[in-house]
Amino acid sequence: MQRLKVDYCLALGGGSAIGLAKANALETYLPIIVIPTTYAGSEMTAVNGITENQLKTTGKAA
Repeated sequence: MQRLKVDYCLALGGGSAIGLAKANALETYLPIIVIPTTYAGSEMTAVNGITENQLKTTGKAA
């Protein structure tokens, strides 16, 4: 991400958008700014989730 000069990740949306932003932050070490538009609980936990090829995987920040 340094090549792109990205300073942070912005998540706008519900649980899926927030979970993806958290997973992205763990991989890129970017800080995230979260603007929830629903209450799914994802904004209150360290758990993240990514769905790829119809398979959902979850992780948790250490």
